[in-house]
Amino acid sequence: MEPVKADGLRYHAAAPVISYLKHLGLIEAVEYPRDEMAVFQAARTFVQTEGFLPAPESAYAVKAAIDLALECKRKNEAKVIAFNISGHGFLDLAAYREKLLDSGQRDPEQVTLDVRTR
Repeated sequence: MEPVKADGLRYHAAAPVISYLKHLGLIEAVEYPRDEMAVFQAARTFVQTEGFLPAPESAYAVKAAIDLALECKRKNEAKVIAFNISGHGFLDLAAYREKLLDSGQRDPEQVTLDVRTR
């Protein structure tokens, strides 16, 4: 099995309040490919626009929020989108480097500039 960089998502239980909110239909779960490329690309977009590098676990929430915002834009809908950032990604720079550079996504110098100057 390919390792997941967002290790905090490996928690096998669910908080009762989250389960209840899902049961009520107030929240929904989404799934992204195991290679996490789309998730790390969304986190890159977030740091470039907001100046904050999210932890890989939080990058999943960022990806979901971006996807929902784009869907609203396509449908010409106005919605309030709330999501949680649980931590910064400064301890996870190796994971960002692996996902965004080793996959050939960008020039190494550009990634360094993005993280340091945005």
